[in-house]
Amino acid sequence: MNYKSEDKYSEKRQEIMEYALDCFSKQGFTATTIKTIAAAAGMKSTALIYYYFKDKDELFQACMMDAEIPPIKQISLQAEPEEFLYQIQISFLEMINTPKIRKLLICSSSVIEARPDLMDSVNEKYRQPYKKLFIEFIEFYKKNGIFRNIDSWQLYLDVFTPLFMRCIIVRDWGEWDKPEKRRKYEIVIKERTKNLLFGILGNE
Repeated sequence: MNYKSEDKYSEKRQEIMEYALDCFSKQGFTATTIKTIAAAAGMKSTALIYYYFKDKDELFQACMMDAEIPPIKQISLQAEPEEFLYQIQISFLEMINTPKIRKLLICSSSVIEARPDLMDSVNEKYRQPYKKLFIEFIEFYKKNGIFRNIDSWQLYLDVFTPLFMRCIIVRDWGEWDKPEKRRKYEIVIKERTKNLLFGILGNE
């Protein structure tokens, strides 16, 4: 395969993935078929898709790998707890509201029962970096005599799961690109952060 052919091959794969991701996010993983994707892409036959992808699972995984996670905002572990909690929530919300990632995560919510292994892959790629930084933050403060009685994993779930549910399942908070909406979201997150911290310190 020469360079020109490779470029065309890559371009066609990318085009198919764009249509597939759109179908997955609108109809769910289970309801979306290769035939559905082919029709959305204006293809008369599914054979062309099978030339580029072995099956629907491989196509979904390709979509997942193609949606690169934005770099996590650098937040010092030595920042005040309230500032750290606020900034990491904002960073997480910015990430899951990136258009391609939002589509992928909306789709992944329908994968849980049908293909938990695929959902595990999504979690590993998109949640793991935030979990790692968050756990490091809690452990840092534990060593300094704060958050001594806190279960790091449970607190991680308490902080991030409602954000994920509100954005992906409820389909709220999806307008971060609109300044007036974002300002309102940021006010809510600041208040949420104060409440979270009050609850954490109340258990000390």
